[in-house]
Amino acid sequence: MVGDFWKQIARLKREAQLFDCVFIDPPFFATSKNGTVDLETQSHSLINKVRPLISQDGYLVAVNNALYLAGSEYLKRLEALCESGYLTIEALIPVPEDITGYLCTRRASAPADPAPFNHPTKIAILRVQRKDGRKDQ
Repeated sequence: MVGDFWKQIARLKREAQLFDCVFIDPPFFATSKNGTVDLETQSHSLINKVRPLISQDGYLVAVNNALYLAGSEYLKRLEALCESGYLTIEALIPVPEDITGYLCTRRASAPADPAPFNHPTKIAILRVQRKDGRKDQ
């Protein structure tokens, strides 16, 4: 889906939509009259906004390409979201070595250390549990 994140999420919630898997891969920073997307400081807000749209035992693939957000800090934020028991980190997905930004195209180190991720584009798969246990039909 392409469109204003806040508007799309509100519409899907009104329609009581549920999905088995949701990919959230917003731009690093965007603002509209409906809200602001800031992956460096507010990625947890986006994840919490999307979570109600995911079925019991569904997946949320969270992509964060904030260059100035260290991987360890992003992982801490994900772990904090998991403390409620409604999210579990299933896997951290490495970016393939042949993607732009690797090998002969590197000119300098990343602005922030991406570890434990292997690239400034940080990808995590989260398993979702719902309070109501509802599944997609």
